Amino acid sequence: MTASLDVLNHVLSVVGETPVSNPDSQHPTAQTATNTINRVNKRMQLRGWWFNRDLNLILSPNLAGEIILPSTTIKVDPVDSRSRLVWRGNRLYDPINHTFVIGTTVPVNIVTLLNIDDLPDAAVQYLSDKSAYDFYVNDDGDELKAKLLLMEVQSSWAALTSQQMQMSNVNAKNRPTAARVLQGIGQYGSGSNGNPDLIGGGFTHG
Repeated sequence: MTASLDVLNHVLSVVGETPVSNPDSQHPTAQTATNTINRVNKRMQLRGWWFNRDLNLILSPNLAGEIILPSTTIKVDPVDSRSRLVWRGNRLYDPINHTFVIGTTVPVNIVTLLNIDDLPDAAVQYLSDKSAYDFYVNDDGDELKAKLLLMEVQSSWAALTSQQMQMSNVNAKNRPTAARVLQGIGQYGSGSNGNPDLIGGGFTHG
């Protein structure tokens, strides 16, 4: 069973609906649930996470000098903070010179809308819980059950953001500057002759 079908059937279950066998089911309630899931999914991914963000991605102009953005783009920012290029339609636009003709490569940080089946487990769990809660509340569900569903949303959100922090720490340690610092720790961070000018490289204490 795919993640998208799992999420859909979980949302249907909270309002007592029979599960479906296809995530593209034409059942009216399933379609309404799918709309809720898609809305929550886009809102969640728009934030930008370790799993859907590309940093310093180089975009090249086409023969007309225009930079066409990938169709799955939901957020894009030029790496150069001085750049005034903005996203308009499916292209980058220069609002200073009033043109889509960029004519040069542009490094950007870009956030991509992934398919649900391509999301990590922590994101799928949050999407499932939040979609179920929204759908149940919009269906005028019981207040007590709504509170229980909200607790599940809060728990899965905490797990997702915790994993985000873990992945951010891993990525930071893999950067060249951090690698040099960690190398310094390995050379000077133990024993009585530590180097106090390096992070973690001071004297050890018994």
